[in-house]
Parts: sequence; C-alpha cells; structure tokens
Amino acid sequence: MTHAVKPIHILSILLLISVVVPLGLFESPMPNLDAQVTGTIRIQIGSSTTSTAVVTTFVNCSPSVIDIGSSSFCTATVTGASGSTSGETISWTQSGGTGSVIFLSGTTCILSGTSCSATVIGTSIGNPTVRVSYSGDSRNGASSGTLNLTVNTMLSAPSITVSQTVISQGKSVTLTSMPLTTGTPPYTFQWLARGPTELSYSPIPGATSSSYTFGTTTSTTVGVWSFELKVTDSDPSMTSTLVMVKVNPAAPIPEYSFGLPLLVILLVIGYGFIRRRIKKSRTI
Repeated sequence: MTHAVKPIHILSILLLISVVVPLGLFESPMPNLDAQVTGTIRIQIGSSTTSTAVVTTFVNCSPSVIDIGSSSFCTATVTGASGSTSGETISWTQSGGTGSVIFLSGTTCILSGTSCSATVIGTSIGNPTVRVSYSGDSRNGASSGTLNLTVNTMLSAPSITVSQTVISQGKSVTLTSMPLTTGTPPYTFQWLARGPTELSYSPIPGATSSSYTFGTTTSTTVGVWSFELKVTDSDPSMTSTLVMVKVNPAAPIPEYSFGLPLLVILLVIGYGFIRRRIKKSRTI
C-alpha cells in the first residue's frame, strides 16, 4: 500500500536543507582544496588603459615683423613625443589677431623628425596670430602653439632734398633723405652716384647714412652729377628718384696789371717825397 507525498511535506524538507547546510550540520565528503592549490589565483575584471605622452608644439618665425607682400619663414616643432613623429602632419592656420597672412606652401606640412616649415606672406597690416596644430596619435596627445606676427605697410621710395643744385669746383653740397614713415625699421642706406661721363650708378664708399655731403675739388669732373638713395628695411629695398647737381669750373683768380697804374702810383709817391726834401732843405 503506497501513500502520496503531499506537496507541503516537500517544501518543508527544502527549507530544512537550506538552513542545515550553511550551518555545517549536514556533512558530506568534500575534496581537500587546500591540498590541491599551491599558488595564488588573481582575477582582474575590466579592461586595461594605455596613457599617451604629453606633447608640446611651438612655432618660430623669422623675421616676425614684415611688410605687406613680404615673407616670413616659419618652423613648427614637436617636443616630448613618444617614439618618432616623422611623416605625421602639422596644420597651419591664422587664429585671430588683426591683419592677415597667407601660407604660400599650403596649410599643412609633413614632419621630418620633429619639425617642418612653411612660408608666410603678409597681406594686410596688423598683428595676425599664426597657429600650428599637431593632431597626435595612439602614443601622443594632440597639441598646438601660436605666434603673433606684425605686418606693416610696404616701404615707399624716399624723398631727397638738396641744399644747392649748382656749385663750382671746390665747393660742396648736402643731400638729405626725408624721414621714413613706411616699411619696417631698422633701415639701411646706400647713396649712389653717376658722374657726367658715366653710364651707370655706383655705390659711394662710406655713404651709408640718411644724408650725404658731395664735396668737390678743382679736379672734380665738371658737368651734371646724378645721385640716388637706396633704402632697405626688413625685406625689400626701394630707391629714390634721382637728384642732379651741376658742377661748374672753379672761378678764375683775378689777375692784376702792374703796368701804367703802378707807374702813376710810383710817380705820385716820388713827387711827394721830392717836395718834402726840397721843403726841408730850404728851412735849414
């Protein structure tokens, strides 16, 4: 004769097991894990991260002050990179400031080692900011650097004043440049001269200031002398319009005739001397 196990009895048995087993009241042969494990087991959960190098990018331009239409040679350099950066790209942009520039060789350059270069042209006056950017890679972080340029007006031809335009041999004349208000200081000066019998201008040795004194002697070639002033600033040079000075022969030295006038003078003196002698002899 069989009896069915009621569901409530099964539930009671399961509850009893859940309490007895954790308390160690239920014993069962278990393998000795301590005897089998001879090392240390470590489990890492999650993914590992790779750090990137901190890179510095900077730019240098020479000259940093230019005229409109003039150029500056700029170099971008990357430092602190992990491994080689050769073959990677640098981007060139204008980032704010006043005035404007263009990049003659394009807006990118390829690093050779740690640097690459670009030619910058000033297109309007002001202080434009040039930015170079390195995008980085799996080993290196991105970075950028900036530099402010100065773009001035283009140098204009200087104006020349002259103290005299006609002189005689043995005399001198001074030529002077008017103050310069265009271009980029410092300026360099060179005076040039062309004599009456010469076909081209030649630099005057030592004439390298804003004024020049043209001194002549009795052996200076007579005729029209032409002068120009060449001025150079940070990049281009400009030459003044010519100034002409005419050199005449030296004035002749006056010649005096000692003929009849001298005879008359001697006669007058002699006559007076004789009269005084006669008068003196009468009074004795």
